[in-house]
Amino acid sequence: QMGSILNLENEFDIGDTDVIQVGALKIDLVQRIVLLNDNEVRFSNIEFEILYLLASNPGRVFTTEQINNIVWNGAYFGDYATVTGHISSIRQKIGNSPSRQVYIQTIRSIGYRFNKNLKRTAKGN
Repeated sequence: QMGSILNLENEFDIGDTDVIQVGALKIDLVQRIVLLNDNEVRFSNIEFEILYLLASNPGRVFTTEQINNIVWNGAYFGDYATVTGHISSIRQKIGNSPSRQVYIQTIRSIGYRFNKNLKRTAKGN
């Protein structure tokens, strides 16, 4: 079921900002759009939810299992390669190659996190 990240405000720091801006990347929760250098980048609902989850919690490491459980409300598909595939797609769309890991960082054998060292601004409710 979509929209699951909005139901997790108590567990994670989610939902207190409508717009997250990190450098050239802008994530707008209300309009559900992502802008890169003021150009809209198309994301599937799943990709948007994963990106927003990570960006809402900079520096926090999420395992692929946690991302799966949050975004898909605990539905399990047999492995977590689906999460890895979506992360790869997100990185391609925001020009974030795995070798540079500017926005989304891979924590080897654990999962992913959003880079906490990037200059960010947030606008909220």
